[in-house]
Parts: sequence; structure tokens; C-alpha cells
Amino acid sequence: MVTRQKRCEFCGRFFIPDYRIGPKQKSCNRPECRKERKRTSQASWTKKNEGYFQGRYAVTRRWLEAHPHYKREWRRKRRGIQDEIGDLTATKSVRLLLPAKWFIRGIQDTMLKITLIDSDTYLGSEGEVVYKTRLASTGS
Repeated sequence: MVTRQKRCEFCGRFFIPDYRIGPKQKSCNRPECRKERKRTSQASWTKKNEGYFQGRYAVTRRWLEAHPHYKREWRRKRRGIQDEIGDLTATKSVRLLLPAKWFIRGIQDTMLKITLIDSDTYLGSEGEVVYKTRLASTGS
């Protein structure tokens, strides 16, 4: 697909539209233009949907009066969930370089058993060395 430059409606500079949006994109990615585009978009929506926000709080207020402890309970539950999550620390990970021949039949057809021999050598299910660290293999 050929990408064509467009002129930003707000700053006048040329930009290449995001391929997912294409010709509908009106502004470039500069923060000032995005802010202005959002402001005009919201103003347009509000003009088309006049009265959308009017009279809505009365219904909400009556419901909250009928359920006086709802907000307190909602906040307590949310805080409880957040407090239960402890600090997440990174765990040791190993990056394996696997030979392409193992995946000829497709990844779903192949089940591999990898065994740790020592701190830097791993063996595959057929006894071949799957991974050896650079330090161990070069002797450095």
C-alpha cells in the first residue's frame, strides 16, 4: 500500500498517516495537535448530543441514597485487592537457542525435555547439548 502524506489540520505540517487509520486521520502525532484534535472532537460530540449529561445525577443520587454503604464497600474491596499484591521481583530466566531442525514437524507435534546438567549446560531429550553459555564454550 502506498502511503501518501497529508497536511495536519491544526499545525499545517505534513505527516504520514498511520496505516490503520489511513485517510481518516486528521492530525499529526505532535502533542499540541493531538490535544487540539481531542478538544474539537469533544466539542463536536457535545454539540451533537446536547443534554446527554443533564438530569443524570438525580437518578444516581436516588440510587446512592437507597444504597448508603455502596461507595464505602466498593472502595474497601478495591483497596483490599491492591494491598494483597506484593512486590513483584524478577526471577532468573534462561534464554535457549534451539536448533531449527526440532521444529520441522511443527511446534505442536514436538515435545522437548530439557535437563539442566550444570550451571551453564542443558541437554535435550536425545542427549545432545541444547545450550551452553559463551563463557563455558570459549573457556574464557
